[in-house]
Amino acid sequence: MLRGVLASVLASVFFGVLYLYPVLLQPMNANQILAFRMLLTFPAVTLILLMTGRRWAIQRVLVLAGEKPLVGLSLLVTAGILAMQMWLFAWAPLNGYALDTSLGYFLLPLVMVVIGRVLHKEPMSWWKIVGAALATIGVIHEVWRAGGMSWPTVAVAGGYAVYFVVRHQAGTSFSGGLWAEMALMLPIAAFLLGAEDGLAAIDDQNLLIAAIVGLGVLSAGALVAYTMASKLLPFNVFGLLGYLEPVLLVFVSLAIGETMAPGQIFTYLPIWLALGVLVVESVVDIVRRRRSVTTPAEAHESELEPVTAGIPIVDQPLAEMTAGSHPVTAGIPLVDRHERHD
Repeated sequence: MLRGVLASVLASVFFGVLYLYPVLLQPMNANQILAFRMLLTFPAVTLILLMTGRRWAIQRVLVLAGEKPLVGLSLLVTAGILAMQMWLFAWAPLNGYALDTSLGYFLLPLVMVVIGRVLHKEPMSWWKIVGAALATIGVIHEVWRAGGMSWPTVAVAGGYAVYFVVRHQAGTSFSGGLWAEMALMLPIAAFLLGAEDGLAAIDDQNLLIAAIVGLGVLSAGALVAYTMASKLLPFNVFGLLGYLEPVLLVFVSLAIGETMAPGQIFTYLPIWLALGVLVVESVVDIVRRRRSVTTPAEAHESELEPVTAGIPIVDQPLAEMTAGSHPVTAGIPLVDRHERHD
């Protein structure tokens, strides 16, 4: 398990560095950074799928899109949302909205809990009820303090909520869906490079060329570490460690000079406490599962089953997509760690 923990932490650190990276890539703007990241991430995703024996996932999504036009349309919608999220991940640190964007990632698991309850009548534990109540207090305070939530916060928490609901309904919440979305974003990347003259931005600056190469290495390394962690760790431990990333995003935001507005701590604090409640619930669940194991053989099976049983994400409750696994890393949703080939 230690290797899995180290891989998960390393992935979160890589993704945290990616949040800082736009500052290092100046004078490039968010559009140019997004274009290069799209072009570099797609081959990384493709390679990971092929190396992990998930070629079938690519074939499956292509068949689904070919047989059901609505699935193809949903992929266009989710690809657009994902492109916007990746753009925001690059734009926010460059324009003083890094903290507001990180707040959206803290709110996302709680928003998904509420959506799961409202739209799908999924049960809410007392832990989740308390967490949702605390988050509501933070939101109400921010509305009272500033007249509303910052638009990047709403864009992350609300945009990804729509994204996951559409994927859930369309049956594309597996790695093939992510691959198709990344493929559909390639024309956007080509357009941005042409419109923004992105290539010219680096032709005269060797350091920026090296930085772009570093962007590719970080993106690929983070995805590889994330994939390794997903295969080495039980589901609940993997999900618990996923909450490290939004914490690192806050540290990055403060490191680049952002500060909270007067009184804004009373917005962040209830929301952080709400996420802490979900973390405690996860820990309690882990302890409960461990105590229910009575023999060494059962203990081994209990630890490995979440990884090898292959729970299909399309059947996973919406609330657990984020509250249980925190699948959004560096603006890219990774919610398919337990998919299977049926």
